[in-house]
Amino acid sequence: MLGADDAKNVIEYLKSAKKETKMFQYAFTVDEDRRLEHLFWCRSQSFDWYKKYGDVVVFDTTYRVNAYDMPCGIFVGIDNHGKIILFGCAILRNETTSAIKWLMKTFVSIMKKAPKTIITDQDPWMTQAIATEMPTTKHSFCIWHITSKFSCWFAALLRNDYRSWCADFYQLYKMIVPEEFEYNWSLMVAKYKLEDNKHIQATSTGQETVDEDIFPDKCTPIGNVLGGGDEVLCPPHSKRKGRPKTKREKSEKELRKKKTKSCSICKQLGHTKSTCPNNENISVVDNMDASVSFASHKRQKKTVVDGLNPVFSLKF
Repeated sequence: MLGADDAKNVIEYLKSAKKETKMFQYAFTVDEDRRLEHLFWCRSQSFDWYKKYGDVVVFDTTYRVNAYDMPCGIFVGIDNHGKIILFGCAILRNETTSAIKWLMKTFVSIMKKAPKTIITDQDPWMTQAIATEMPTTKHSFCIWHITSKFSCWFAALLRNDYRSWCADFYQLYKMIVPEEFEYNWSLMVAKYKLEDNKHIQATSTGQETVDEDIFPDKCTPIGNVLGGGDEVLCPPHSKRKGRPKTKREKSEKELRKKKTKSCSICKQLGHTKSTCPNNENISVVDNMDASVSFASHKRQKKTVVDGLNPVFSLKF
């Protein structure tokens, strides 16, 4: 349920956590109407973990499980036991370049250093923000996010060659030497004649076109606020990335007029056989016909059985 003091209560909780543990850190921004915009926090244990295992960081903003539909991002890593450790969490108003820039800048300023490598999905907002706020960090794309899109990118285009494409890519995936991978990748793209494919070009260069006009309700951040949570108001419902569903171009199948239901009994429009007002009369007639048919079939069967040798009438 949504409450009028949700944002205020969150800030108060963060302030109390800060008083209990000095190493606990948080930062947030509000828009021009004093509504909560972006929020980042990390626990005291995260600093020690990041100091030891912060060379490689994975960042993802997949989940929208809160009541305000705000994307929740997490910074995670792997410790020496192969277990996942949490470096920090964030809730953003949206996933624009400005929002990701603020998040990356806040993360680096609180953690005191940027990671050597950061792994994310193929998000153009992410690419531009990381290049600006983490210029010395190597930005890599998550292989799962890439391969999960292969079916919608290449299945219809390659048709019968799609399976061999996946098999060839898997062989490239197992290569360790970067130069060997780059050489064989160019040969593979040429083999399937995908040099001009936009997805291949975006995957190779890591650049895609970004249009922030899809977020008409952009807010103006007024800087990090590390106190004074009494005036923070609840955020509005966050807008999702991409073109709104109500404004997208509909396919020919969607624009086609839907067929009106017709009854198979009275041939009238607007209802079906199960809701037909004449269904009861028809059901009575059908039941009578079924009874007559069953009786005649029984008599016929009995006649046939009586004419047979009695041994065939025995039940086993």
